[in-house]
Amino acid sequence: MDKNAYYKKMFLIAALWNWILAIIMILLSIAAPSSAKDFGMEIPLTWFFFQSFWFFVFLFGILFFVTSQNLEKYHGLGGIFVLEKVGIFIITLVYYLMGDVNEAAFSMVIVDLIFGILFLEFWLKFK
Repeated sequence: MDKNAYYKKMFLIAALWNWILAIIMILLSIAAPSSAKDFGMEIPLTWFFFQSFWFFVFLFGILFFVTSQNLEKYHGLGGIFVLEKVGIFIITLVYYLMGDVNEAAFSMVIVDLIFGILFLEFWLKFK
C-alpha cells in the first residue's frame, strides 16, 4: 500500500473511532446515566461538560474525515491532531493515576495515543 492510501485509511479509521465513541458516550449519558460508574466516575450533577467534550470529539472526527479526503490541503492540521490525541492520553493518565477514572476509561485513550503517534509520523513525513 502506498503512503497516501495508508494515510487516507488511517484518518478514516480515526474519524470512525471518534464518531463511534462520541455517539456511544453521549447516548449512554442520556439513556443510562448510571453507566458513568462503569468508568470509575461519579454521576455528575449536569451532563453539560461531559456531552460537550464528546461533541468536540465528534467534531475532531469530522476533521479527520476531511483530512482523509485531501491530505495535501489539511496536512497542516497534523500538529493539532497530535496535540489532541496525546493531550487526551496525558490528561486521562493523570486522572487514572489519581484514581478518578478506571481501566475501562484509560484503555480507550491508549487507542488515542497510538493515533497520536501515527499522526506525528504523518505530520513529519508526509510530502
